[in-house]
Amino acid sequence: MQDSEKVDVLIVGAGPVGMFTALQLARTGVRVKVIDQEWGSASQSYACALFPPVLKAFDQGGFLPSLLARGRPVKTVAFYEGRLRRGEINLARLSPEYPYLLLIPQNELENLLEDLIEGQTQCKVKWSHR
Repeated sequence: MQDSEKVDVLIVGAGPVGMFTALQLARTGVRVKVIDQEWGSASQSYACALFPPVLKAFDQGGFLPSLLARGRPVKTVAFYEGRLRRGEINLARLSPEYPYLLLIPQNELENLLEDLIEGQTQCKVKWSHR
């Protein structure tokens, strides 16, 4: 391995958690490498719900506006039995700072994180690696 390829942290798995971790570490000067055995980010739009503590972490990282532009804030979840509405949860009560959860397709979240990693750090995501 060449000196330029030496890393402090190897992250195995380029899902949202792995890429967010890589981005935060790389921003602090840690040499990071991300590998994933898949050929690329999620090709299907799996649902992804981000709750207030996660939104706070993204906000502290400076890219909550990019997420909000791609996602859909949900403030209330209702529960039905047939056509009868049985109850609801007001998500605004979870956090006064982030009074919603954010729905965003997983592939869009992963693509955003990969773009941020490659645009703001020296780290690159290595696809098709084990």
